[in-house]
Amino acid sequence: MKTVEALKTLSGTTVAQWGMVTTAQAARVGVTRLQLSRLTEQGHLERIGHGLYRDTGTPLDRFDSVKAAWLSINPSLTAQERLALMPADAVASGATAAYLLGLGDLVPEPYEFTVRRRRQTQRPELVFRVRQLLSNSVTLREGIPVTTPEQTVADLVGEGMDKSLVADVLADIETIDFDGLVELLSPLAERNGHKADNGQALYDELERLAGRDVDSLARAVADTPLAAKIAAAYVKSISPDAMKSITESMQSMLHTLASNLQASEAWQQTAEELLDRLATVAMPPETRAAIGDLQERLASAVITPETLTVIRDLQEGVVKSTVPPARLDGRTTQRLVDAATRKRPPRALAPDDANNDENEES
Repeated sequence: MKTVEALKTLSGTTVAQWGMVTTAQAARVGVTRLQLSRLTEQGHLERIGHGLYRDTGTPLDRFDSVKAAWLSINPSLTAQERLALMPADAVASGATAAYLLGLGDLVPEPYEFTVRRRRQTQRPELVFRVRQLLSNSVTLREGIPVTTPEQTVADLVGEGMDKSLVADVLADIETIDFDGLVELLSPLAERNGHKADNGQALYDELERLAGRDVDSLARAVADTPLAAKIAAAYVKSISPDAMKSITESMQSMLHTLASNLQASEAWQQTAEELLDRLATVAMPPETRAAIGDLQERLASAVITPETLTVIRDLQEGVVKSTVPPARLDGRTTQRLVDAATRKRPPRALAPDDANNDENEES
């Protein structure tokens, strides 16, 4: 077979697996090692590993090294043939999986693959992990089998990786199976400082480290216009029956509040601000009238310290409802934080900051 013919013959394999071909695959279509060497000398092929070549006309890809490592594990079969195997013969896992999935900022080497049977290698860039993965723990990314985001997070925790790094991986997951991840984390809970089988506690810890827990999210959006929009959307989601119950409680508390108006200007200002905010909440006309009446009373009255408790109860009544708490996926959480950051009012320039800016300009 002539060199040109050999290159054309190989293209049937290389075009289907990222421009790469193994020596064993080439032999299957009648291309010898000698012809591979000649194609390499002529610049048509590039030797990228032991028994592994790449067509130099194929654009480079950031995941080429992982793909090459996967091809080398079972070099006699093509990528298409291996993808048809059930279960997969080698699944990218651990930090390698996170790299392929675009999660976190972990170094993918040495390349870790989960295999079904024990196998040995003297190649330092490869690490094998022997176990049986469930089919719902494997997905396909960049053309090769890889553990799902949930399985990847659990694997990284199981390998003892710093939990702050695992949290970074978790934070990048756009859509997550919460219940599935909690189940995977449950066997790892006790060794990570939680009660046995308490995967929820371990998951919550990772969420806190990732800044995805409710408190962190609330801090991110507080004092931005986005917070008002979220509050408005939340109020709209409250059922009519729940809103009726809330407004009835508010009317009762407003009555108590109105009968205790006598104290300092500070409490008066607090009450006025609260009532201004309540004015934006959808409520029955009678409740709105009660708030208007109270605002008029505040024009010439103040509030006793005891009334502060009533004000707090009033605030509680506004936000408590029968709406079930929602769990945000990673993508929604990140978009919420990004939006809050863009909408955050600029920090006032302190005198020291102004002096520093002048010094930097000079």
